[in-house]
Amino acid sequence: LNKDSFFGVRVKASEALRKIHTEEALEALCASLQQSDARARYAVVSDIGKFFHPRAMSALLKCISSEKNTLIVSTAISGLGAYHKPEVHDLLLKYL
Repeated sequence: LNKDSFFGVRVKASEALRKIHTEEALEALCASLQQSDARARYAVVSDIGKFFHPRAMSALLKCISSEKNTLIVSTAISGLGAYHKPEVHDLLLKYL
């Protein structure tokens, strides 16, 4: 997921990890947030958002604070919708 030069391969790898849906797959996705191509980064963030796990929530919060691409930020925000935590609530209000 981090080494292939073609973004399409990285997008498919991200999708495959989402379908595997284990803690190891989530860790691999979280370790892959620093994609050079926005399309691959979008896929990784979107796929992390399909996990309901504290590590996924943490990765999405981190993404929102550092990402410049507004589509990716909005995807991360969507992924946080299922979490009923004060920090998520405050962040969602900030982006309204």
